[in-house]
Amino acid sequence: ELVDEDWGSNEIEGAIVIDDSSVSSRLISLSQDEEPLAVLAFRDTGLILTSEGTQIIMHKIEEDGTIIRCTTPLERFWSGSIATTVDDSSIAHIVWTRRLVTGTGVLSETISYSTVDDQCTSTVPQDLMDVVLQQEMEEQEQLLLKMEHQQEALVL
Repeated sequence: ELVDEDWGSNEIEGAIVIDDSSVSSRLISLSQDEEPLAVLAFRDTGLILTSEGTQIIMHKIEEDGTIIRCTTPLERFWSGSIATTVDDSSIAHIVWTRRLVTGTGVLSETISYSTVDDQCTSTVPQDLMDVVLQQEMEEQEQLLLKMEHQQEALVL
């Protein structure tokens, strides 16, 4: 947990616990338009989620550290919020917001959910709510998502 003890210094302090892990650095080459969103650690591999315009792109991290761009984007109409977690069986649970135009022509936002394994195989995204907001939305407006594991359940 990060704590800002001194609001005047613009510094946040925190601790990172590393258990039975090794840390190394490797230069990765993302396209110039991609921004990292999340890094997910599985048992021996990992997954990097990036945004490229309105898409969520997946990159597989191999055991040797090689990074391979997955062929299919997770989402094509992402609207800016994402939350991730990995369960004990090395399955990533991902929720994100996406924008859509309803049948009546109203710009709306919904929350989608999918799981992804360590081979970039994702389940078909499910909308968790029909429509979160049915109103005209400013381009900068976003929902904030948070997801966590609580015993055997995911809490959003």
